[in-house]
Amino acid sequence: MHFSHLPLLLLSLLPSLFIHAAESRPSVLMIAVDDLRDTVGFLENFTEIPTPNIDRLAASGMSFGNAHCAAPACAPSRTAIFTGLSPATTGVYENGQRWPDTIQEHITLTKEFMQQGYYVAGSGKNYHGDGVGPQWHTYFNVPYDKDYGVEGDALGKPLERSYEEMPDTLRARYIIEQIAKASPDAPSFFSVGIVKPHLPFNVPKEYFDRFPLEDIPLPPTQAGDLDDLSPYARMIARGHGELGGRLYHSDVLKHDLWRKNIQAYMACVAYADDVIGEVLDAWEASPLSQDGIVILWGDHGWHLGEKEHWSKFTLWRVGTRVPFIIRAPGVTEPGSTCDAPVNLLDLFPTLIDLTHLPKRRDLDGHTLLPLLRNPTLTWDLGSVTYHGQGNASVHSGKWHAIYYRQPGNRELYDLEADPNEFHNLADQYDSDPEIRNVLNSLYGKNIKGFSKPASFYGKRSSKLDIPE
Repeated sequence: MHFSHLPLLLLSLLPSLFIHAAESRPSVLMIAVDDLRDTVGFLENFTEIPTPNIDRLAASGMSFGNAHCAAPACAPSRTAIFTGLSPATTGVYENGQRWPDTIQEHITLTKEFMQQGYYVAGSGKNYHGDGVGPQWHTYFNVPYDKDYGVEGDALGKPLERSYEEMPDTLRARYIIEQIAKASPDAPSFFSVGIVKPHLPFNVPKEYFDRFPLEDIPLPPTQAGDLDDLSPYARMIARGHGELGGRLYHSDVLKHDLWRKNIQAYMACVAYADDVIGEVLDAWEASPLSQDGIVILWGDHGWHLGEKEHWSKFTLWRVGTRVPFIIRAPGVTEPGSTCDAPVNLLDLFPTLIDLTHLPKRRDLDGHTLLPLLRNPTLTWDLGSVTYHGQGNASVHSGKWHAIYYRQPGNRELYDLEADPNEFHNLADQYDSDPEIRNVLNSLYGKNIKGFSKPASFYGKRSSKLDIPE
């Protein structure tokens, strides 16, 4: 063969080489769970809630014990996940904001996979609010129905309906159908958004019956827990969110209202775990699972009375810590764990690396591929959570620091000595060089800045005073 023919030969081979590369790309199953805090078995917290299906996924991949959301509310957290951009970049800090108005030209996670030749199917709650249609090839959802409401300070109630009739069950079964129809010769991306345990905590009665009221655990609390915090932080605890401080009063424990509401949350988690198990069973029965990637995440934490708070919308550890699992055959070791401080913002660049897509330079997160290969790798990055412009939380190994926009309003917790965050060490800033160095270092190394102000479109989700 004459060497002059070599370029033509290479050109003729390019289409087949490209097809082979596309076929070698693994399919992806992502499971998003709304308001799922760290009450799952593999995190060994609130172990009274059995989560056997989430735990079996953790046992087959890598679980992150120090994972946090980018923001402790649905819209900003999910905007960060699906754009790979920090709230400090987009200005999306609150649920009342319409994310498409701020990032119209940005290629989202699902759009990226669509453009790279993946078939992309979704159901349930993934993105928050509008802008869903153009992000998927096919999508299915079930609207909230008459069983949405609750009364008074009750956060949930047993439903006289079956598992099969529940909206999340229908959402999951749509994705199961999509998995069954998918071709093993072409890559697919599936994402199912499980709404429970989001409010209201309404699920079939059988799930409430699993948790007798007298056996319901109460969270660790301490009298005067908020005394060492700033007025701004106390306002967040007492007057923010769906319930604010209404449930935290002297008669609550006596009247078992806490136990009833915790029971309802536990029932929802148990239901969600059953739905997840059905999706995992379908995935594992599919040929896509042989080299396919599975990811599970909760979008933010949720207080069940800790820090005198009932809701999300806080920068304390209970409000930011989330379940996060990645199973990537050939990359992750079954049953491996990682305690490095990571963030859901890191999911987008990590998926790009795991599926061999072209790297993106316009993302704020960090690929977790090095940790997936070696979970004990030294990881000097902190995990940052933003809650409104000028407020941020940083988790490192043993330290958790919170910075509020008012000068001098800070919190610092030693999580090894004080995992419940009862003792704010920030008041030692002037007297203790170590405390001063930790607070200054965590801020300087990790906080991106607050140059992007919040722009609101529609009603705000809270009374938190965030400047526009």
